[in-house]
Amino acid sequence: MPDETPADGNTPAAPTPVRPQFIIPPRTLPGDEYHGGAVVRIFLPYRMEGYLPTTVGAAIVHALGASQCAPGLVVLPAGVGVIDTVTLATEDWTDVDRRAVAASIDRWVRACGDSLPPCHPPVVLGLDGSAVFGGGDPWEQAVQVAVVIQNRRLAHVTAKTKPTNDDEATALDVSFNLATNLPSSTAVFDNQPVATIGEESTLLLVCHDAAAFSARSRSASRRGGAADMIRRQYDDLLARCDAPLVAINLLHQLPRRAGSRLVTSSVFQNAHRALHDEYLVRVIAVSGLHPDETERAATRLHALLRCDFLCVDVALTIDEE
Repeated sequence: MPDETPADGNTPAAPTPVRPQFIIPPRTLPGDEYHGGAVVRIFLPYRMEGYLPTTVGAAIVHALGASQCAPGLVVLPAGVGVIDTVTLATEDWTDVDRRAVAASIDRWVRACGDSLPPCHPPVVLGLDGSAVFGGGDPWEQAVQVAVVIQNRRLAHVTAKTKPTNDDEATALDVSFNLATNLPSSTAVFDNQPVATIGEESTLLLVCHDAAAFSARSRSASRRGGAADMIRRQYDDLLARCDAPLVAINLLHQLPRRAGSRLVTSSVFQNAHRALHDEYLVRVIAVSGLHPDETERAATRLHALLRCDFLCVDVALTIDEE
């Protein structure tokens, strides 16, 4: 990877050479302005290995230049970048392990932020990674977070909060009661789901976190089970007097081809509709594109993936050298 350190405190380093190309021309959806500007949603083909942080920075700069309106916020999909794998000495998280994850996230964000102009709008995107648990029988679990970048630096981290059992939760550091195999009463709050973006209190949902608000998922969850307890904690959060009035849902990709039913997934559509209609929360959703049908997926997602603000959608492909 090329040197990503700025020459001084004001001059961004040259980004990794990339060739952003439009999959479809930038398209606008009408709506209320977001803090005096538009929400710029950047759709990229989903890649398991993610993109380099400087590549993501270059894509953001390219999209901002093409948006043709004042941007108030930039959002990218879940898993757009991948952090370093963290190896734990045991099967339990320690403060050292948590600091290692935090440092890996910060390194990625710094490299991306140094590629952005000094006065960029807030950026929200998703990072994935892995935690390898040691002991006699090592095993690996995913770590998924949403991050907020403001003033070219990390401003907030929210971990994914949709565990189904203690094994899945372990990699997310969600507290589970091992005797009952249920999440703690503060599992959602422990993952810092609310960020202040600009001056807006915002709920961050990493991919299927949004399923907690889908009537279909709720009906399928066992009463008193893990998913039901997580949903009730979200309910409590949104019932507070200081509850967030905006939610951002970062999706990895809708994993079937663009002609299939899942592109208009009832889980996500129901969840977004419930957040808006029942909780009075305005929703911004963005997804990665299925790599086999990027043009068709970008067209469909522009029309069907909810954004309750003035919105400019930019769908890009990127070749990294």
